[in-house]
Order: sequence, then structure tokens, then C-alpha cells
Amino acid sequence: MAAPHVSGAAALLWRLFPQCKAADIAEALKMSAERLPGQLQVPDYAGGYGMLKVDKAYEWIQKHNPCAQTASAA
Repeated sequence: MAAPHVSGAAALLWRLFPQCKAADIAEALKMSAERLPGQLQVPDYAGGYGMLKVDKAYEWIQKHNPCAQTASAA
């Protein structure tokens, strides 16, 4: 049941950063996910990359991705 939540988060981020590519949005979501308790490696079959954190993904893409900087300059 994570797919609808992740899809919605991706749509939100893409709306905020329309100049970013799908790979940029996916990377932000993966890099900002919070590991679940007992999750030793990421990704794993039970928990994927962890708990979705849209606010952290927004901050991550602003800080680490050049496509976000072009939006704030415009």
C-alpha cells in the first residue's frame, strides 16, 4: 500500500520542481527516506527504502539537485 503514497509524494515534488526529471524526484525520495526499526540494509524486501518523508525529500532536492536551483532563480 505504499505505492499510492509514494506516487502522491512524487507528484507533489514534481509540481514544485517541474524542471526536474523523474530520476531526480525518485532519487530525492530514496535519499530522504527514514530507515525503519531493525532495517539493516536499504533497500530491503520488507521495507524498501524506509518511511516516506516528503518534507525531507523537498529539502534534499533543494540542497542537492541543480534542477531545483534553476527554479528558485526564475
